[in-house]
Amino acid sequence: MLKKIRRLLAVLCFVAVTLLFLDFTGALHHWLGWAAKVQFFPAVLAANFIIVAVLVLLTLVFGRIYCSVVCPLGVMQDLISWLHGKRKKNRFTYSKEVKWLRYPVLAVFIALVIAGVGATLTLLEPYGTYGMIATNLFQPLYQWCNNGLAAIAEHFTAIAKAQCRLPREAGPFAWLDLDSEEGEMYWRCMEIAGEYSAVCHELIHRNVAQGMRLQPLANVSNHHNFAWRETLTDGSEMIVHRKGATPAHAGELGIIPANMTDAGLLVTGLGCEEALCSASHGAGRAMSRQDARNSFSRYALNRQLAQRGVTLLGGSTEEAPDAYKSIDEVLAASKQLIKVVGRIHPRIVRMNQE
Repeated sequence: MLKKIRRLLAVLCFVAVTLLFLDFTGALHHWLGWAAKVQFFPAVLAANFIIVAVLVLLTLVFGRIYCSVVCPLGVMQDLISWLHGKRKKNRFTYSKEVKWLRYPVLAVFIALVIAGVGATLTLLEPYGTYGMIATNLFQPLYQWCNNGLAAIAEHFTAIAKAQCRLPREAGPFAWLDLDSEEGEMYWRCMEIAGEYSAVCHELIHRNVAQGMRLQPLANVSNHHNFAWRETLTDGSEMIVHRKGATPAHAGELGIIPANMTDAGLLVTGLGCEEALCSASHGAGRAMSRQDARNSFSRYALNRQLAQRGVTLLGGSTEEAPDAYKSIDEVLAASKQLIKVVGRIHPRIVRMNQE
């Protein structure tokens, strides 16, 4: 019975910690943050001596309870050992403990804790080691599996190309009739994917606001590169595909970002029907991603950001500020589409890791 309880708790802790490392939206930390707080090394760094004392006491009473239940690296090692043992009759071989190696490593660990050398400690500390495994090995796979919108597009594009025969160079423009079963299925899948994306953004914004103890006054999104069913003033219905554009109906709030250093625009739409009630969803690129990589160094990017007082988390030289057009030029060409009601000055920018 005790073994079943131990295994159940081990699975619970392992899954919780793994999801924390895989969670690129930050949504799960609100519910699973406890899984990180009960880890030994984070508790030491946070000076949470109650957790440290409890873990030490449990280890003294029950033996290898921390490594086999709480620590994700220990649970992963047990899982690998169990799977390996399924293939062999003699599962384990034992050797004497190597005390001359164990205690010097422990002494080094304690010395590093006292010296506050966190970077080196992560190489010895099991929670940080598992974090690197989960982040570098599991998270890319997790994110790839969650890129549902791309998977939907690829699937239905293949169906459209099979049904709508076009010359090879025009193949990407194949379409599905919305009155067909496949077309209706694609539309429903696309809307579900769009709603999923919107909910993810909402959770990110909510978590940031809670972390900064701020109360949001309004929620303004920048939904773009999407398609909408809309009715024009003459009563006709059409599908509006806003590629590189965002809705700008009369009175509709929106955001037009500039780049990582220049202020973005908080705007309200003017409902210009000649532009299908749309506006640019950003300043737009002045050079391709490849040209930006060839033109800007990481050092130059970091220096430019530091001069403007902007902290960048992740990102790459592809998104260098000078790779984008001037937001003022875009604004000058959009006077009939939008009205500026505010400006958003970047201070912390979070982008995908390079």
